[in-house]
Amino acid sequence: MEPEIEDQMLLPMGTDFDYIIKEKQDLIDQEKMLNNVKMDQLIDKLGYMDYRDALACNKYIIEAKKS
Repeated sequence: MEPEIEDQMLLPMGTDFDYIIKEKQDLIDQEKMLNNVKMDQLIDKLGYMDYRDALACNKYIIEAKKS
């Protein structure tokens, strides 16, 4: 029976690589939380945001990360 393969890192689970998988998942979770905090701060400053504003902000955040 082959071990289960983790989706993002493509490493076998249940082996010595579990700590790498956990570290990567924790890093992704931290980045998501930071993005959520930034969006919350932006919404607080604006006072109101509809879905078009949210999409524009999301696009801005993605472009800022790329540069």
